[in-house]
Amino acid sequence: MAHLFSSLKAIIHALQKDFNQIPFIRSEIAKNLIQYFKHPEVQKQLKALLKYLTPSLPDSLLKQGSLLHKIFILTEILSNLTRSQATELIQN
Repeated sequence: MAHLFSSLKAIIHALQKDFNQIPFIRSEIAKNLIQYFKHPEVQKQLKALLKYLTPSLPDSLLKQGSLLHKIFILTEILSNLTRSQATELIQN
């Protein structure tokens, strides 16, 4: 989720459509995540925890530009690269 959301607050306040953007998160799981983060006891615990912690994204994610949060699908044969090489180039 860190790839999609920039902060814990963003996760807490996310809508179902936001969670649905995460690969392999189905509608039912998205609903459960929303219910979990909206639960008063969970919010109380997170608020207490955040007094002592400052969550942050790794530098590698912060440095990514406009292609952050995009999904790449390689559908054609790559004449000069293996799929692994192309994946590594996309990720870096």
